[in-house]
Amino acid sequence: TLMHAIMPDFANNPDTSALRSNKYLAQEALAQYGMPAIRQEKVEPATLSVDMLKNFQFPVYCKPVHGLATMGGFRAENPQEVVDTMRRLSEE
Repeated sequence: TLMHAIMPDFANNPDTSALRSNKYLAQEALAQYGMPAIRQEKVEPATLSVDMLKNFQFPVYCKPVHGLATMGGFRAENPQEVVDTMRRLSEE
């Protein structure tokens, strides 16, 4: 990468780029190394159902895999709210 050519001592490792841009992968890596990580479940809005969320403890906070800060994130009080909000956001 350009950063490695210019300042190799300060460049991020390209092998871990996905961990920096994908919130799901970052949490999985933390857990893999025995570090504190959030409980998470990766779901697709098109296939998500209320039944899939029956074992979750509510409220939950949902956020997209990619994105900055809290953009696209939301708190849900129940399974139906998760399903409805995720479907609405996926259509925007």
